[in-house]
Amino acid sequence: MGRKDRPRPQTKQDPLRFVPAPGGFPQLRKRQRLLKASGKAVERALMEKAQEIIDQTPEVRAEKVKALKAAVEQGAYQIDSRRLAHIILAILLAED
Repeated sequence: MGRKDRPRPQTKQDPLRFVPAPGGFPQLRKRQRLLKASGKAVERALMEKAQEIIDQTPEVRAEKVKALKAAVEQGAYQIDSRRLAHIILAILLAED
């Protein structure tokens, strides 16, 4: 084995050697752009879903609300407490 073929002893590497040149790491910049773009895509998807929910939500009918309000004020509106309890329990159990 000649002198040129011998393995070189390892030396401590200069930590500044790994500091990126102006412009930074191209892979990191690309990843940041992708993350930013995917964040916008997620935001857009959430907005579309919110609009879909709004479109499916029925409008409040003022005449129905007025009639119910009058029935409550007159004491004619009766609440089925068992049904209400079942609804509350169903909502609470669905949250888990």
